Amino acid sequence: MNVSHEELSEKIRGMNARINNLYSAAYELYSCAVEEILAGKITDGNLIEQIIDGLIDNGDIPGLTDLYTKLYQYIHSD
Repeated sequence: MNVSHEELSEKIRGMNARINNLYSAAYELYSCAVEEILAGKITDGNLIEQIIDGLIDNGDIPGLTDLYTKLYQYIHSD
């Protein structure tokens, strides 16, 4: 890839913006899913397990570890 430093810098900034948008979208989706579980609207064990697995697998996305902790505490509060 033969690009100038300016072009490379612009491409990197664009990529970072797209990654941040994906992180935000992932947080919004997982946040909604966790709230649905806490409200008793999602009760299917397989779906809850998939959501937990996704939270763990994507724990490097800002905010998902907090959602996992919130869900973990809810599940183990009995």
